[in-house]
Amino acid sequence: MSLNVSKTKLQLKILGLASSKEFVLYFKPRQTSEKISLLNFLLEKDFAIAYSCYGKKVCKTCKVNLSYKNTKNESIRMENILSCSTYLDDILDAILPNTIATIEITYL
Repeated sequence: MSLNVSKTKLQLKILGLASSKEFVLYFKPRQTSEKISLLNFLLEKDFAIAYSCYGKKVCKTCKVNLSYKNTKNESIRMENILSCSTYLDDILDAILPNTIATIEITYL
């Protein structure tokens, strides 16, 4: 896995739209070649994420909204993306260093 020195940690702000709660989490890339999905990361952090197919991209219930500034300082917003097919390493590669990615979960 190739990492830019300035891209060693990803800060995520989790917004629960139903509860108006806010959480801040940090993701540090693992030293393996295996990428971690946003779904698995949130499950590891004990967030209640809706899913029933265990990350096989079949049920399509793990939808979230994602927004961040990319490396060109452009605002990116993706709605209703599957958290099981969104990988934190890819967000880390795309995000402007020292900024925060925001994850909105409608039912949280």
